[in-house]
Amino acid sequence: MLSKRASDSFYQTSLQQELEALGIMHLGVTGCKTQYCIDTISRRATTLGYDVTLASDAHTTTESGTLAAAQIVAHHNETLDDFGNDEYVVVVKPSSE
Repeated sequence: MLSKRASDSFYQTSLQQELEALGIMHLGVTGCKTQYCIDTISRRATTLGYDVTLASDAHTTTESGTLAAAQIVAHHNETLDDFGNDEYVVVVKPSSE
């Protein structure tokens, strides 16, 4: 079990070491607080050398006062799809794929 205390799942955790030990280089991302945790882990993973598949229908959040939760999720699905660098990328797909 991995416990985190920040939006970045790699921050002050053993996540990267555990992934390296298992030879994992592609992450499937789901979860809560889209604009914080999902956004941060997706972006950070590409800078650490991981490809990411973000399940478009398997992350959520609460409304922000400015945007409804569904708008935040849709915005991040659009923004993060094909985000990355020259080597590693985030791809957004439905969980059924």
